Amino acid sequence: MGRKQAKTYPFFFTKVQRAILLKHCIMKKTILSFGLCVSVCFWFTIAWCAAEEITVGVSTGYPPYYYEQNGDLEGICIDIVNSVAQSLNLQIIYKQYPWKRMLLNAQQGHVDAIMPLFRTEERDGYLYLENLDLVDEKNSFFTWKDTNVHFAGDFETIQPYTLGVVTEYSYGEKFDKYSHFKKVITQNDKHLVEMFKHKRFDVGIGSEDVVLFNAKKENISDQIQFLEPYITQAPLFIGFSKARGHKDLSKRFSAALKRFKLTKEYQTIVEKYGGT
Repeated sequence: MGRKQAKTYPFFFTKVQRAILLKHCIMKKTILSFGLCVSVCFWFTIAWCAAEEITVGVSTGYPPYYYEQNGDLEGICIDIVNSVAQSLNLQIIYKQYPWKRMLLNAQQGHVDAIMPLFRTEERDGYLYLENLDLVDEKNSFFTWKDTNVHFAGDFETIQPYTLGVVTEYSYGEKFDKYSHFKKVITQNDKHLVEMFKHKRFDVGIGSEDVVLFNAKKENISDQIQFLEPYITQAPLFIGFSKARGHKDLSKRFSAALKRFKLTKEYQTIVEKYGGT
């Protein structure tokens, strides 16, 4: 049996542009509209052909930052990257992989970029990440509301409990270097919450927004509490592959991203998905 192919999601036109095109090509029946349709198709085709195509690897879902909805990828990071790419005349092809394979593909140069992820010393070795932060994310310990787990910032208080984590995830430098946790490894964020629901570990760690999204699907969101203080509040990055020689592309993208963050559109995207 052949290996299952990664899901691919091409992006170039915005949803508004696609809607305009469909409106004039399908709904209108006048000669004028037909001529406009031909013109729009012609110029969009030229733009498509002239665009530089890059492949961006993502994993299997990290809502609200990225997730599949009606056959398309959506989310805060997707919308931000699409907007920046359009300003640079880049055609984005999204491909989904398991998390570890996504990282390996970036290391080996099988994709042009990957996202979203934290910046670490190891990842700096194979990705260009400078000034490529997309949005901030908060990671916290979580457990059942009816349990007696106390946490005031000292990891030693978590040591007696089994701790659910996602394989190959970074939860900040301090957490990553702490070696005394009794970790239970899960495959992705959805699996993390499923394992927690079946009480395979006592405490979990993850993005509050992502954990709640998956917990709602499992009907346990009202039974979860997040422990304070949070572990990290740090940016999620898009990283360009050093194996593909994308230093110049990363600089162009970071400059355009910096400009985009100053716009009202950027804040609208973040607020749309409930971010801060």
